[in-house]
Amino acid sequence: MPKRSHLRLFSAVMLAALLTASCPLPDVSAATVSRPAAASTPNGTLLIGTYLVQKEALTQSVYTAAKGTMADSDQGVYYKSEFAAGAWMNIGTANDLNALFKGGKSVSVPFDTIDDLQIAFWIYLQEGKPRLVSFLTSTEVRTSIASVTDKLEAKKTAAQTASDSEISQLALDVATLQAQLDFLTAVQNGEESKALAALDRQADPASAASTDLQQAQETQRQNLQAQLDQAKKDLVAALASGDAAQATELQASIQNLTTQLQQLDAQATETSLQAAGEKLTGLLQDLQKATTASQSQTAIKLLPQIVQASAALEDVRQGLLQKQLALTTDAQAQADLRKQSSEATQATLLATNGRLRKAQEQAKLTGQVELANSLLLLLQENNAKRETLRQADKQARLVALQNQVITLKSQYAQTPTDALLLAIVKTEAQVKAEQQNVPDDATMAQEDVNFLQGLIDTRNAEGDATSAAELQPQLTDAKRRLVHATKTPLFLQKYGVEAKQLELGKPNAALSDLHKQSITQIEAVELTRYTKDELAVLKQLSDQLDKQLSQPHQILPVDHLISNSIDFKLTAPLVRLNGTTMVPIRTLLEGFGAQVQWEDAEQMVRVEYRGRTVVAWIGNNRYHVNGEPKTIDVAPILAVERTYVPLRLLVEAFGFDVQWDEPTETIDIKALPAEVTR
Repeated sequence: MPKRSHLRLFSAVMLAALLTASCPLPDVSAATVSRPAAASTPNGTLLIGTYLVQKEALTQSVYTAAKGTMADSDQGVYYKSEFAAGAWMNIGTANDLNALFKGGKSVSVPFDTIDDLQIAFWIYLQEGKPRLVSFLTSTEVRTSIASVTDKLEAKKTAAQTASDSEISQLALDVATLQAQLDFLTAVQNGEESKALAALDRQADPASAASTDLQQAQETQRQNLQAQLDQAKKDLVAALASGDAAQATELQASIQNLTTQLQQLDAQATETSLQAAGEKLTGLLQDLQKATTASQSQTAIKLLPQIVQASAALEDVRQGLLQKQLALTTDAQAQADLRKQSSEATQATLLATNGRLRKAQEQAKLTGQVELANSLLLLLQENNAKRETLRQADKQARLVALQNQVITLKSQYAQTPTDALLLAIVKTEAQVKAEQQNVPDDATMAQEDVNFLQGLIDTRNAEGDATSAAELQPQLTDAKRRLVHATKTPLFLQKYGVEAKQLELGKPNAALSDLHKQSITQIEAVELTRYTKDELAVLKQLSDQLDKQLSQPHQILPVDHLISNSIDFKLTAPLVRLNGTTMVPIRTLLEGFGAQVQWEDAEQMVRVEYRGRTVVAWIGNNRYHVNGEPKTIDVAPILAVERTYVPLRLLVEAFGFDVQWDEPTETIDIKALPAEVTR
C-alpha cells in the first residue's frame, strides 16, 4: 500500500478510536460565542477542514460536510487530545496510537498554528442538542452563495439535455448543491435548525434527489393541468364565437398538453415503481438477516409484508403499463410494452425467489422448520405466478413461430431456394421445442444451476463442507436437466433435416451441411457432461487401445455416442475396427441398468437386460439371446480389460433403436429396447 494511502487509513482508525473515548462537554453559550483560541478550545474537539466540531456532535452528516472542505482549504484533521494535556495533534501524521494519546513531535501542533488555520463553522452540543455557529463574514457568505448558485444553475441546465445514463448523477449533483445552498442561506438568515437539516441532506443526496424530483413533478403537473383547463375553457369560447382558426389551434394545444400530462404521469409512476422495488428489496434483506440470526418468528412476520410489497410493486408496474399504452396507438409498440412489463415482472419474481430460496436453505440448515415450510409455500405461490406468465409468453412465441412457418412455406412454394428450405427446418424445430416446453425447461434448469452452485460455493467458503456436499446431488440433477434442455432443440433440428431429406426424395447439400452442423453442436453439449479428470482417463485408455490393437482401427471420442432420450456417460472410448463400430458393453449397458457379468475362465460376458439374457464370447462370432444361438460378422474383443462388442449386436440382440451417421461417425441411440416378458 502506498504511504499516503496507509496514512489515510491509519488516520481513519485514529479518528474512530478517539470517538469512543469520553471527554468533558464545553460550557459555552450560543449568544456570546466567538471563535475560541486554540489554547482555550475544550479538549475532545476536532478541526476537520474548516469545521470545528465537538467530538460528541460529530455525526455522519457533519463529517461529510466537514470532509468536503478539506481539499479547498488544504487543511486536514486536527484533534485537541484529552490524553496529552490538551495538546493539539495532527491526526494525519500520527503513526501509532501511543503518539496520539501521549503527544510527540511527530503529531503535536503549536497553538499558534491552529489559530492561523481557517475556521468557518463550529458545531457543538448544548444540553444535548446540536448548535451551529458561523465565523464567516456576511460578505464571505454572500460570495459562497453566489458561487454555489452558479454551479447549481449550470447543473440544472445540463440536466435538460442529458442522456438517460447521465441524468441520475446530475440529479444527485443538483440535490447536493441545493442542500449546500439551503445551508448557506440558513446561515445567512441565522436559522440554525434549517442549516443543520441542510447538512443532513448533503450527507444523503439520493433521498433529497428523490424528494425533489417528486415535488418538481407534482408542481409541473399542476401547471400543465391548469394550462389544460384554461385551454378547454378557451376552446368552448372560440367555438361559441365561431372562431374556427382559434378553435383549431386550441385543439392542437389541448392534445399536446394532454400528451405531456400522460408522459409526466408515466414518469411519476416510474419513480413510484423504483420506490416500491426498493421497499421489497429491503424486506427481503431483513428476512435474510432474521433467518441468519435464527429469529424465526421475526422472519415469519416479514413474509406477509413481502407478499404485500410484491403485490404493491406489481400494481404500480401495471399502472405504469396502462399509462405507457395510452401514449401510443401503434400495435407493435403496445405489444413490445406488454412484453417488457411481463419480462420485468418475471425478473422481479426470479430475484425474489432467489432470496427466498437462500433463506429457506438457511432455515433448513439451522433447523428452523416452521420458517422453512412457510418459505416453501411462498416459493410455490411465486412459481405458480411465474408459470402462468411463462405459459402466456410461450403461447405468444408459438403462434409467432407457426405463422412464420406458414409464411416461409408460402415463399418456398413460389421460390424454392435452399435458404428458405433451411429456414423452414429450423423454424419447425423451434415450434416443436416450444410445444415440448424446452426453452422454459432450459431457463429453470440454468436458474437452479446458478443458485445451487452459488450456495455450494458459499457453504464451502464458510467452511461447511458437509452441507455443501449434501447439495451436490441437486446440482448434478440440475446440470443434467440443463444439458438435456440444451441439446433437445438440436436433436429436433437434426431429425427435421432427416425428415425433410426423405420428403424431397433426393440428396440436398444444404440440408446435409445443416445435419452435420446439428450433430457437431450436439457432440459439444455431450462433452460438457464429462469432467477434466474423466476426459484425462479416457485419453489414457485411448492411448492404450492404440498400442494393444494390431488390426486397422480408429478411436472415436465418447461424444460421438449421442442420445436425446437416454442419459449415460462412457468410461471407455469407442473403437472402429476394420470398419465396424465397437462399443464397451459393460460401461454402456450398466448405465442403462443392465446386469453385466464376466466369466474369465470361459472368456464370456453375460448381460441381463429388459427380459433378455445375452451371452457372448471373446473371439466367437456366435452369441445367444435367451438361449437361442445367433451369429454376427465381427466377434467381440477384449481390450484395455473391457469387452467390446459390435454396435450391431446392441440392435439385433437387445433391440436398441440405433442410428449410425457415416459422415460424422456418430452413433445416435434413439430409444431403449422394449421390455420382453418370458
